[in-house]
Amino acid sequence: MASDNGAERTFRCQFNLKSLKYSNTATYYLVIADEQRVQMPQREPFQIDIAFAVDEFNFFS
Repeated sequence: MASDNGAERTFRCQFNLKSLKYSNTATYYLVIADEQRVQMPQREPFQIDIAFAVDEFNFFS
């Protein structure tokens, strides 16, 4: 979508992480690519900092 209004180009997404241990100091990458691979994929670096890590408190055992 091409618009001069930034609000029209904004959308929200929700991501579900796999139940793995993630390091809060490591850099992970979100890869954005179209299905036809017409454009080069875009990589966005981010960090994952989870307040309650998997298996940290053993709530479900």
